[in-house]
Amino acid sequence: MTNILIGSQCTFYGESFKIFLAELIYESQREFVEYHSGFTKKNVNQADVIVIDLVCGEASFCIPELKWRKPGVLIGILEDKNQHSLPEALLPHCLNDVVYLYRNDSLKDLRSKLLRAFDNQRNTENCQLEPDCILCNRVSLTLPQRKFASLWLQGQDTIAVAGSVNLNLKTVYSKKYALMKKYGLQTDQQLHSFINLLKTKSDR
Repeated sequence: MTNILIGSQCTFYGESFKIFLAELIYESQREFVEYHSGFTKKNVNQADVIVIDLVCGEASFCIPELKWRKPGVLIGILEDKNQHSLPEALLPHCLNDVVYLYRNDSLKDLRSKLLRAFDNQRNTENCQLEPDCILCNRVSLTLPQRKFASLWLQGQDTIAVAGSVNLNLKTVYSKKYALMKKYGLQTDQQLHSFINLLKTKSDR
């Protein structure tokens, strides 16, 4: 039996993906699957496969619950191939083996990525995961970047932000694009989603 922990918030895609994943695992490993939801310590620890939704840039954040997981397959679902996936060197330890899937991947690409991930899992199934949170290389915002982010979250545009922090417009644009580059954000929409995610995590 393969235990799968689903964290996808997209009901339609989630149900479709669950069917696809169950068929692929039975075809390749001759095992049935059991699905779980809720990132409890027990569910994370028992999961052979974990599926999580990621907004652009989110892979740079620590997900504390993942420190409980055993060696297995970690799947991160991104919206599309234009979303940037950070290089392994910039990922937090709990996400450094994530397999990126995109909602617009073809079935052929999904099969290829997942079968490769299952092969890698079999090769490392006797290893132990020991994420070191203290030495983790996760990316974090500087204090000025946090200030800019809070103002953008309040709905201020770049001109208003420049006035609020008493900087010229060119400097604020430069700070904005430096932040976007740091987290692989390509559009203002991705930036806004990213800042909302920051607020959600800080409110926990």
